[in-house]
Amino acid sequence: MIARRRPGFLAARRSKMSLTPEQLDNWFTYHAPTEETAPKYAAIREAECNAADLCAWLDVCIDDRLAPGSTFHDRVNATGRDFTVAIDGHAPDSADKSAAIRCVRIACNALNEAGAAMIAYSEGRAPRPSTEWLARLNGIARDQLVFARWQATRAIACGGK
Repeated sequence: MIARRRPGFLAARRSKMSLTPEQLDNWFTYHAPTEETAPKYAAIREAECNAADLCAWLDVCIDDRLAPGSTFHDRVNATGRDFTVAIDGHAPDSADKSAAIRCVRIACNALNEAGAAMIAYSEGRAPRPSTEWLARLNGIARDQLVFARWQATRAIACGGK
């Protein structure tokens, strides 16, 4: 049986999703750093750079066909947590902040998957993962870290609106 929606359901949903001119102006205006926001941007960028260091380290492991080591997952998760704490501490609650945190989680997932594949291969539990696949996962992680920074700094710039 197909569930039927009540009359006007979609119209009511559309009306809740309408954007005001003020929202659009806020979203599509350059917000120069201020004395208040500049340190927040710097903290977010530093946390992103720390996380990106893991991507660089994984590149070396991929190029040299080395297993990243059993502590790799702990490092990935601790660094992802630190980035998330920076976002949570500096970005106001908003959809952009939620999206930023989601991006960090996706980056950690990609790094953990690449690390797990390399560790499983080094321990003889799985076939050798292709260099292309590992590089793709690492690229996804790098992209998601940048996206996380963009989302978090946008939340700061727009004041969570």
